[in-house]
Amino acid sequence: MDYLDSEGYNCITQCKTNIEDFADMFYAPFVISTGGSFSFISGFFGDGDFVSTEHKEENKSTCNNTNCNRVFIKGYNISHSMVDSYYDVDSVYKLLT
Repeated sequence: MDYLDSEGYNCITQCKTNIEDFADMFYAPFVISTGGSFSFISGFFGDGDFVSTEHKEENKSTCNNTNCNRVFIKGYNISHSMVDSYYDVDSVYKLLT
């Protein structure tokens, strides 16, 4: 969170129902996904800008065609098993860098 704040983004950590969280991300101006299906679907099909890493299933790529290069950022993938808490944005950021 500190990193995004230092870049001038106003970040708010919140947790509502799964439907409300999905709607918030769907209508967000920008969604960053680390490949999880919840953030991927809401960001990819949502109203705002979207960036994601390559969708992987615990170190196994599920996207092997050239169209993937248009949407996904290569080399910044982390598996769910590496993340203790997605609320700890600074720890997730450290895993990505």
